[in-house]
Amino acid sequence: MCHRRARAHWGACLRSGLCCQYHRASPDQTTPSQTNGMVERFNGCIAEVLATTRFHSGEHLRETLTRYVQVYNLHISQRALAHCSPVVVLKRWYQEHPELFQQQPQDQAGLDM
Repeated sequence: MCHRRARAHWGACLRSGLCCQYHRASPDQTTPSQTNGMVERFNGCIAEVLATTRFHSGEHLRETLTRYVQVYNLHISQRALAHCSPVVVLKRWYQEHPELFQQQPQDQAGLDM
């Protein structure tokens, strides 16, 4: 019963200490945690790279992940960012609100292809 209540009425169920222990949640948590869709997409893409690539060394793995992060941030547009790459959006924010930044966003070095 408590498990069904947690799905239907998360906040009410969590007010019960027993139910909190059952769900391993804190009483002040009234909504289920949500994940960031862009983070999930990035993690999924990294998982695909890891599953489909044979790395010869730890250094090869590091270089591959570094290159992928550069490509992702500079060239892959995100629907949640109005089909712009994260760096483009960051630069726009800098133009509108420079006081929020400690330094100006820069493009990273080009890729070796």
